[in-house]
Amino acid sequence: MKKLLIITSVLSIGFLASCRKDAPLPPSDPDAEFYAKALIDGVETNLFAGDDDYYMFTDFLEIDGIPHYQGTLIPSSGTGEGWMVRFRGNDQGSQASEEEAFELGDHSLNGVFAKEVIPGEVRISTNPVFVNEIYSSFIWSFQFGAHTQETSPYFEWDTTRFTYQPLTTLTTVYASSCEAHTSRCVDTRFPDTKTYFAIERLTDSKFKFYVPTPEWNNSKINRVNWHINGNFITSDSSITYTLNNSSDEVLVEMTVQHTNGAGTCMTRTLHLTSTGPDPCIVDFNYEVGPNFTPDSVQYNTLILTYIDKNNTPFSTSLHSEPGKVTVEEVMDYDNDRDGRPTKKVRLTGSFLLKDANGNEIRIEDADFVIAVATRDP
Repeated sequence: MKKLLIITSVLSIGFLASCRKDAPLPPSDPDAEFYAKALIDGVETNLFAGDDDYYMFTDFLEIDGIPHYQGTLIPSSGTGEGWMVRFRGNDQGSQASEEEAFELGDHSLNGVFAKEVIPGEVRISTNPVFVNEIYSSFIWSFQFGAHTQETSPYFEWDTTRFTYQPLTTLTTVYASSCEAHTSRCVDTRFPDTKTYFAIERLTDSKFKFYVPTPEWNNSKINRVNWHINGNFITSDSSITYTLNNSSDEVLVEMTVQHTNGAGTCMTRTLHLTSTGPDPCIVDFNYEVGPNFTPDSVQYNTLILTYIDKNNTPFSTSLHSEPGKVTVEEVMDYDNDRDGRPTKKVRLTGSFLLKDANGNEIRIEDADFVIAVATRDP
């Protein structure tokens, strides 16, 4: 029975650093089962297991809990010209991981762009709601001094350093020169808990501020505190305000305690008149989610690495646009020397590689048949 040997250590880009030398010799050319044929910068280079002391080494790795299936065709000395192929699985279980990794067809060699969650930070996305008319200008203000005139901005918030309830304000000037201000306290612990208050003119000089009944029930409100111009008024579900003059500039603040422990607020600056139109208002919606690191290459689903005769590794993982290869065939194969199940994989294609200094080589008409270990025994 043919046996394959396990790699015992690898470099950071996944190539062979050292290996055991007690593997039985694989079949020799021209009947070699494992080989790597390709034009390397136009030069035909063919490597065969069993020829010139070349061996087919296999390995199974778990990196951050993700399985990786690796095969390396290299001399038994562990140095010299050779190839390494590494497939990346997923964290959904061995069968699903193997099915995804070895799926027949084209496989991109490009890096997969991913994001990592930043512990303790949230991202608050906002979207304005212009109520009265077409706006002419607006500005967002966030707690601790951040400002922007983007239409639907987001801002990042570190809950480990600041309050759980950052204040967000939208100021809008409408085409009629009417100016509206609305602020909301965003409880980042309960991102889906939010509420608002409505405005109703009762008479020419009397206005009502209230939480609509459906909103009261849906938001699970336990208590509401109302302030006008900084003065506490009541804890009822609504309040009224009567003009002191023909027109008043009024700051109405509603702070809310919810039954789930959330605390939210809404503040509106309103220009109320006895003879003019209803006060212009503005509102906004918001969503709270985890904050992420900027996009960065986190992993490659398939890496091919070539080491030249000077022991310089060139890898698709070091190239920004390496291309793709095609997995043509996959079949179960014999266990390797350490008893690990293996698969025999044939892949073809043309692609690009770079070394750590940015030097590029072109691979054309590649035809590889390699073996990889799929799990520990």
